[in-house]
Amino acid sequence: MATQEPVYIIIDPYSIYGYELMQWAFLDFGLRAVVLIEDIHSTIHKKIYSPPVPATWIAESFVCSRAEVAALANKLAHLYQIKGIIPWSETTLELAIDLMQHLNCQWIDPHVLSRFRNKYSLKNYLRSEHPQISMNLSWPVTELNEVLKLKSLWPKRFVIKPLDGMSNKKIGFFYEQTQPTDIEEYFKQAGKGRYVLEEFINGQEYAVNGQTDEKGVPQVYSILKYHHRDVNGRPNVYSRSQHLSSHDPVFDQLARYACEVVQALGLSRCPFHAEIRFDPARGPCLVEIAARPVGNELVQLMRDAHGRAFDPLRIAAHYYLSTKSRVPPPLNWDLYDRTQAINVDGITSKTGRIADLKGLESVERSPFFKRWVVKPEFGQMLEATQDLLSQPFSFQILGSDSGLKLMDEADLLEARVQFLSSEASLPRRLWASLLAFYKRFTMRWRLRRFQKTLRKV
Repeated sequence: MATQEPVYIIIDPYSIYGYELMQWAFLDFGLRAVVLIEDIHSTIHKKIYSPPVPATWIAESFVCSRAEVAALANKLAHLYQIKGIIPWSETTLELAIDLMQHLNCQWIDPHVLSRFRNKYSLKNYLRSEHPQISMNLSWPVTELNEVLKLKSLWPKRFVIKPLDGMSNKKIGFFYEQTQPTDIEEYFKQAGKGRYVLEEFINGQEYAVNGQTDEKGVPQVYSILKYHHRDVNGRPNVYSRSQHLSSHDPVFDQLARYACEVVQALGLSRCPFHAEIRFDPARGPCLVEIAARPVGNELVQLMRDAHGRAFDPLRIAAHYYLSTKSRVPPPLNWDLYDRTQAINVDGITSKTGRIADLKGLESVERSPFFKRWVVKPEFGQMLEATQDLLSQPFSFQILGSDSGLKLMDEADLLEARVQFLSSEASLPRRLWASLLAFYKRFTMRWRLRRFQKTLRKV
């Protein structure tokens, strides 16, 4: 019998993060990837905008649904030595959990990982097993009647959101005086599913980002301060993610609290991204926590802050694939504290196709401009911003002068980006529509080509 090739599994890797994780798996461990594609149409769209992955990094690619996991796991176990699995994003966790239950993969307990895809059970576990950790109240619900049965328990202010939600989508904000018709309308808009009703947490919101080692010991890399706007009927639309100095009075409290939560949940060999509000009355309190790197390319700001020698994705790749300890990363807190960095999330109230686009070059000429995260394109469709997935553009700016008012620069640069739809001239609107048609046509052609490279379970 031929020797089985050692490989690892990565799910839907076509992104900047996926590319870099595959790169370090190949360069540091000599491992090729078995690529799993769950949503082929979404993957094609992402593949267009991500760096081309060298064929030498890939052993085989499969299209696989969750219903086919058992059959695929059996096939892979006969073909390869599975050395690890990299569920690098929120959308890849559930398929990874299913696979781990069928493969002899020495990583994290899938039961532990599954807590991160159920917002109620995660917090309920912490409340029951670790009552010393400050935690808000929550209840699982699926419809209006279940919410009304809890009426005597309603906090003064509460939210309802999907049990496995992400990207700030489908969040409803309510008060104890809210009328049932308003909650009923929320469920009509959000659709059938499993939800959680949670006590709203007062105070400023932050994101604590880091990594756990082979023993489950967490290390904090950075903290971001979130800024929200009340737009398009939504009170929590992200507008800025601002780098927080380690000298800030709340930095240490947030870091300690996040580490306590991570250790209580039993997370090991995994990045984490904890969203926490600092309640003036009770201190840090968990909003949500994810078993993955911080999204929206905010890993880039961590590199900028600590120096490019620090690579959180290379560290993450190590712990996804190895049980061995790694030399602690070269965190440069002096540089970190001298650095100002902001991720600017654009917001629009427009819905329609971009038929005129201005200001991009002006943004790029700014001495503080670092990179686009989402660059708007002529011909793309816009929808009124509701969440991170409907943001029209996003970019990152950086400065090292402690006296610099970088937030003012963020406002100035955001205002320079202008796009028109119905207000544009007829020729521009026609050209935008033709370009969109051409892109849809080429997308179908690429889809057919890509399908030929995939194996079926």
